[in-house]
Amino acid sequence: FGIWTYQFWTIATSVSGSVIFESCHSYGSEYEVDSFMKMARAFSTLALIFGGTFLFANLISSCISPLQNTPRIEAPAFLLAMIFQSLSFLILHSSICKNNTFIAQLISDTENLGTVGMDFPDTCSLSTGGKCTIASIVFWFMAFLSSSMGVVAEKKAEKEEENTLGTEPLILPGENL
Repeated sequence: FGIWTYQFWTIATSVSGSVIFESCHSYGSEYEVDSFMKMARAFSTLALIFGGTFLFANLISSCISPLQNTPRIEAPAFLLAMIFQSLSFLILHSSICKNNTFIAQLISDTENLGTVGMDFPDTCSLSTGGKCTIASIVFWFMAFLSSSMGVVAEKKAEKEEENTLGTEPLILPGENL
């Protein structure tokens, strides 16, 4: 079960046996979205907006003017994207993962058909989407670190440049002719 869609199984029976069809469906009106689900959706959207906006702005600015200073807000924005992405795991506390009516219906359907080789656990576990979310959290953190290090390096270079400005001799035009 994901934030926006869920994996659905349809069991078709015939004289020769049962067949299970797998597909994705969006949550319809039969499912009431609880507060944890709403928060998980909001935080995953905010992570995409904050992180994506600053990531693309960084890519575009590096192509336009590679020597331009890094914006000071870039590193905190990546950190915020990481936090928002982490908070999308609030879905694990929603009614999708606890007391799920879809799972109860699937379990009752499979009991009526006998064993069809499928087991439906009562709680959620990490699947491909959850593992990709963990990877994105790590990448947002790496973007935060590299951006922070870039800002620190720029500040250090600016200080060194300010310190060397006073020690260089001034060359006035026409004096060295």
